[in-house]
Amino acid sequence: MKEKLEQLLGLIKINILLILTSSILFTFIAPLIFTLKLDLIDFTETGQIGDTIGGITAPFINVLNAILIYIAFTEQLKANNLLKEQIDGEDRKEQGRLQNIETLIKFDIIHNIVPNLQSLKAEIEQFFINRETGMLGTYSTFPELNDEIFVNLNHSDLLKIFGNRFKYVTQIYLYVNYIKSLTPLNISHKYPTDRNSLALIRLNEQQYNALKSRHIEKINLELTNIKNRTIDACLTNCYRIIDTNENIFTEMEEIYY
Repeated sequence: MKEKLEQLLGLIKINILLILTSSILFTFIAPLIFTLKLDLIDFTETGQIGDTIGGITAPFINVLNAILIYIAFTEQLKANNLLKEQIDGEDRKEQGRLQNIETLIKFDIIHNIVPNLQSLKAEIEQFFINRETGMLGTYSTFPELNDEIFVNLNHSDLLKIFGNRFKYVTQIYLYVNYIKSLTPLNISHKYPTDRNSLALIRLNEQQYNALKSRHIEKINLELTNIKNRTIDACLTNCYRIIDTNENIFTEMEEIYY
């Protein structure tokens, strides 16, 4: 596009130069022509030569001026159109880039964050059941529940895309970070209750039971808060960002395949 613009401007310069050169040459040649004694007309009888030349060449000069103005106008119009096409092309490219980022965020929310939050909520409920019944359970680390995509994106781009909803995107990933640290598996490591996990701490039976009770209380408090408040708040923000009718998986296939 830039090369075409440069070629057009070069063509404008050449055309104007040719016309100006022709006009200058005509100005020098005109006195010789108009002072000749011809059979059809004798310029020596038409008055002062200057007035004669001026009167005869004036229409030609006016026509040349009009032609120059027209050429300059049309060529400038072409240049403006090419420049507009270039700007429009850059705008479309930028809009496409932002659309891809928006699709990536929505894909992460729909296919990673929302399903993992729902699974985590069910796992917390099962954790309480297993603890009451004394059963052992297998708990997930939820590797797909993370903020890597958000951290690696330019946040100014996200602000352009989501506008006032940018705060919901930020809150979603803040919630995700907080929730990830308090899954049943992680919180069991944070507040151990079995004697073997506390072997490095010298505790008598009374001290151990007291510490165990405090840890169980903290586990109950934090997991209950996560299940009943934090996960629901994060899901609410997710639904504010996504349209559940959007086929994000199809859009991502179009981008990457």
